[in-house]
Amino acid sequence: MEIHGVAALFFDGFVERALHPQGSHGAAVQMLGAAAGAATLAAFCLRDEKAMLRVLSFGLVLWTLHHGLLHAATAAAGSALSLLRVGCLLRWKGNPRIESLFCAANVLAAALTWNGPASAFALAAMTAATIGMNRLEGVWLRACLICVSLLWIGHHLLVGSMGGAATECALICANLWAISRIGPLGTETSKA
Repeated sequence: MEIHGVAALFFDGFVERALHPQGSHGAAVQMLGAAAGAATLAAFCLRDEKAMLRVLSFGLVLWTLHHGLLHAATAAAGSALSLLRVGCLLRWKGNPRIESLFCAANVLAAALTWNGPASAFALAAMTAATIGMNRLEGVWLRACLICVSLLWIGHHLLVGSMGGAATECALICANLWAISRIGPLGTETSKA
């Protein structure tokens, strides 16, 4: 496939899909995506872990609804699974059984809701996030989350989620900023 063909896959009709998602009211769905994005970004700005989890959980509920209204069933299922994963991985981080359980659930959700390339991007993002959040810390976790965001951007462009694409771009910036603050041994630097 040519470069032009790849760009066309993502961008041809993006504005049309964003303004008139399949079977939904475009502006309301995009506003829901923006609210989900705001909640997600706000969660990652909080220092208190319990508060962060509450706000992130609220954001994941909004993402589940947003993706459902876009008829992006794989992403909706993935958002619902992420809600469970956040709680489990915080309690049992590093547990290979929990990681395997969620990876298998991601594959099952994708198999049951498959809708072509958008589902492939969602499955790759969900699985990479599950493995990264379970195994990695510091710079390596942030680098993994940047890759996850790039996969979600691909998904959002295919399904017409402007809020989703914008949120992932903001998360990439936030993770790059966080990486710049992590010292060579994984400790925070004194940069302001």
